[in-house]
Amino acid sequence: MRTRKSNQAKRYRPSDLDPTLASDDEEIVHIAQTARGESEDGYREEEAGESESDAKDAQLDSVETSESEPEPEEPAAPRRAPKPVPPRPRKKEVVSTQPSTTNAVHTVPDYPLDPSAKWTRAYVGPLKRWTRFHDMVILLYGDRDNYRRIVSRITRVWWDFQVLPPRPVLEKHLQLAAAPWVASTVIEEQQRRLKDRLEQYANDPSYMQNSHYMEPDRASSVFLPKPDANLTLLLGEHENQHAYTTKYRHSTFMSESGSPIEHASDAGPNSGGWLLDIGGIVVAMDWASSLGHDDDQLLALSVIPEADQAYQHDLSKAPTPAVQKEGSVQLWRFPAERDGDGIMRPAQRQPQLVHAICSLWGRVAKIQWCPVPIDAGETTALLGVLCADGKLRVVAVRKHANTLTEVFEEVQDAMISIEIPKEHTVAITCFTWVNSNRIAVGCSDGSIGMWSIFPCQQLQRHPVHSSSIIDIASGYPSQPTYIASLPVGGVLTVTDLNRPTAEMSYNANLLVSLQPSLLAWSEVLRGYLSMWPTNFTANSTVSYSGLTTFPQPRHILTVESQVTCLATSPCHPYLLVGASDGSLWSTNVLRKIMGYREKVNKIRILKHEYRPAKAVTNQDPSRGVVRISHGYLPEVNDHPRANFTGKQASESKKSKKKKKGPKSASHDDIEEDGFDAMDEAGAMTFATGPLIIEDPRTRITAIAWNPNAVFSTWAAVSTGSGLIRVIDLGVDGGGIDLESSDSASDLEDEDMPDVNDRDE
Repeated sequence: MRTRKSNQAKRYRPSDLDPTLASDDEEIVHIAQTARGESEDGYREEEAGESESDAKDAQLDSVETSESEPEPEEPAAPRRAPKPVPPRPRKKEVVSTQPSTTNAVHTVPDYPLDPSAKWTRAYVGPLKRWTRFHDMVILLYGDRDNYRRIVSRITRVWWDFQVLPPRPVLEKHLQLAAAPWVASTVIEEQQRRLKDRLEQYANDPSYMQNSHYMEPDRASSVFLPKPDANLTLLLGEHENQHAYTTKYRHSTFMSESGSPIEHASDAGPNSGGWLLDIGGIVVAMDWASSLGHDDDQLLALSVIPEADQAYQHDLSKAPTPAVQKEGSVQLWRFPAERDGDGIMRPAQRQPQLVHAICSLWGRVAKIQWCPVPIDAGETTALLGVLCADGKLRVVAVRKHANTLTEVFEEVQDAMISIEIPKEHTVAITCFTWVNSNRIAVGCSDGSIGMWSIFPCQQLQRHPVHSSSIIDIASGYPSQPTYIASLPVGGVLTVTDLNRPTAEMSYNANLLVSLQPSLLAWSEVLRGYLSMWPTNFTANSTVSYSGLTTFPQPRHILTVESQVTCLATSPCHPYLLVGASDGSLWSTNVLRKIMGYREKVNKIRILKHEYRPAKAVTNQDPSRGVVRISHGYLPEVNDHPRANFTGKQASESKKSKKKKKGPKSASHDDIEEDGFDAMDEAGAMTFATGPLIIEDPRTRITAIAWNPNAVFSTWAAVSTGSGLIRVIDLGVDGGGIDLESSDSASDLEDEDMPDVNDRDE
């Protein structure tokens, strides 16, 4: 039986039923339900299957109701006041979020009213936490036609080396390291275009660099940091260290065991590198790209005096950026030589300061070479320099005939100056090269801009974040227009500048970033490595976000200290991480994200410790004492909570076995693996222990991998005490497996190797 619609529309007031209620407490209770097809407010719809007669009756009822007049309500008869009854709280009606069956394509579901369902920043996609090698390869690299062949070659070269990269020996290894995801013709085309543009704008007055050369004494006294005291070093093997003294711009050639070369017992080829005293704090550094395979390597350094970051008892007396106008970029040449096996190794000669670029634009905050090497006329390379005045400048670094003479150049006007037009309160905070003629910049208002170099003009600018952008990185060379940006407060975001309004993704985890140099692009893995937010400052976690699955990061490395910088190489999948306790860590990111239920190792390459000198009044002041330790063994690359949870699971499993008996072997394996038995997202925010506060000059300040394929195993590491460690981290014997697999890798239908069989 179907009731009339007029009865469905009746309303009742609580005061009619309970006279004790005041008029202020009255609530209109609507008990009617909307008819079929009238569920805009989220009420339950009528059940399907109504007959035609019911529809006709409803139509007649609506006509009859519209013609009839509403009857006046009679006042309620007085009666004895009942006992006061507390009103019941109304139950919240949860609106159904299921879309309607009609127009399901265009229907927008209602916003969830349930508090547990209001967290809308979540990833729902094909990539899961337990997805591993073959399925993950398809998800990460399946957009390429020949991805199976490329991933197969990458796996055969770098899979068996867990902590350190192999030295490239074979020609095919060098070709793979130089451009794993792009053809070699793409790099050659970029070089040709840049050379043509430099020749085209060579005689244009607006692109001429205005500079002059200075005397070394003036440059050293005004622009270059120069400490007045020496530094005491404790070097050597862990149980047999000796004290040494170093001074400003003095270098020591090191052995692979961490001892000075005159005390090394091993003879023959040595790849220990150098230990250079730069005399200040290195805030940024970058290796220059070179065309030749036998050239010496050029390293650019941005050095500031230690007084800029010294502790101030009175902040009003601290130096301000308006006073710190002197800035400089130092270019150091590190010699290389080829050994009997044809491998390029560090030469046992002193590195040399070949060029110093000085200016009055403020302290240099970031430097980055143009990724395309050039050799046109007098210009050797283009160097991007970001200074404290909020402007980005592109400086032309020219070669000189006499390479043994130090050159000190003061630049008044750079070749190209970039600033935000008509907005004097907005400054450029970071930048990255997109290609040979494009630069992407991050601004203090949270926007990202794209600039052209030749001609110099702004191409686009988009609001991405609500706070200042502290770091930015592009996907050059395979994905140059994909720009990842890291704000001071917000979420890590990737934007395709070809389609900025349509192609944008972000990581759902909110974070606060106050430290630059914590975002890097991995060309081999086609993804970004960055910091993962944690709720405890005693540990820091680095995560990997693939370009095709950016909202779903993967755990890579956890350091029981605060991470200060990280670096990835364009030529191999190895990650270097520097921490505030002076540790330098290395691991194979490829094996970590692709390995299926296996233990992956990490290694502490060195540990730097600094102790300040006591206040003395003698004639021989000291800057302090530094101890550098080497020779650490590899460790299991697991989060500390993985071992803790695995131990708990093992103990609970033993207690259950006594009651329920033995279980299957597969079930035991699942419980014994602590990291699979727990929530990986929770493991990234686990507190490991007490927080140890080190001296600020103990920390690792900057890291840089060499981008040249022949020297891709060279790395430069700077410390807060003013030391730079340049070391060759390559492992010999990396060309055997690649040589045996070259015949199979030339096939177009090559299958990816079974990594589980390789480990056995």
